[in-house]
Amino acid sequence: MGVKRNKTAIGRRKKPATRTAALFFTATMMVFWMAAVAVGQPPSRQEAYRGIVAIDAGHGGRDLGARGTAGTVEKEVCLALARELTNLMEPAYRIVLTRGDDYDVPLQERTAIANHQKADLFVTIHTGASYLHSANGISIYYYQPAGKEAPRPKGGDAATAWNRIQMPHLTASRELANDLKNALATLPGQPGARVIQAPLAVLQGADMPAVAIEVGYLTNPSTESALKSPQFQTALARVIARGIEHFIEKRS
Repeated sequence: MGVKRNKTAIGRRKKPATRTAALFFTATMMVFWMAAVAVGQPPSRQEAYRGIVAIDAGHGGRDLGARGTAGTVEKEVCLALARELTNLMEPAYRIVLTRGDDYDVPLQERTAIANHQKADLFVTIHTGASYLHSANGISIYYYQPAGKEAPRPKGGDAATAWNRIQMPHLTASRELANDLKNALATLPGQPGARVIQAPLAVLQGADMPAVAIEVGYLTNPSTESALKSPQFQTALARVIARGIEHFIEKRS
């Protein structure tokens, strides 16, 4: 009886060892399989971003911006284009919208958002307006500092520093403006875009290449009709995205 019990005990001791070996083998194979799968997987979403782009839809809330003869308002066109750019560029790029709906954002806060998110570039979208309904064309602005005789801004050194944040990026901002101009030249049926340097407050606090795009004169009836068309908005956003992508890719 004792011998039988000993054999039984030995047998019982061997079974856990066998199960342990089998489990170890299975776990090892799982590790190798998971490693093999991981090699073929795309990088994580954060690693996949080609860049961070801050898109600023001009105006918003009670600030309507320009108004067309048919009643189209600038703030709505700007937001529609910002959303379309987001749809076209994500997920290859991370898009930071300074406003995602119909509300106003102070000018300095717009670039502050881009700075906080460490955006690679800042694009603010607007429309033009003129008393001449025949005025036409697209304008792209990059920052021009105020003249040397300009009065010192209220707020002392902090305000002075804010006003000079864009200065180291002027060359890159001009390059971005020209890349967008070249892309917009491919838009069928539209006059060529022009690049202009101007002391725009919405650009001065951006700590990255920054431009403002006036996508056409909303006060021109034919331009207004185009700008409120979803098809034209998509075509316009597509060429703007192409210009942004070209700028980022050649600098990476």
